[in-house]
Amino acid sequence: AQKKVVTKSVVKTAVVCQKENKAAKAVSAGVSAGVLLMATYPEIAQAAEVTPSLKNLLLSVLAGAGVLGGIGIAVIGVSQFDKIRRS
Repeated sequence: AQKKVVTKSVVKTAVVCQKENKAAKAVSAGVSAGVLLMATYPEIAQAAEVTPSLKNLLLSVLAGAGVLGGIGIAVIGVSQFDKIRRS
């Protein structure tokens, strides 16, 4: 005799959406303040200039993120393709 198991899942999307909305507003306010400071103080705008070493650092971080993303996609693909069946 096999037993049937019934599960019920409840998703609370409203709370998550409200938190994300608050975070998005905070980020946009910070970016706006930064742009305003750069526009009013030319020294800050000059400090934001990208040097060759900073450019290389950012590109290497981007390349590392691409490699990690590729590894993650490969692991997810293999786990979906080669599922383990336990009885």
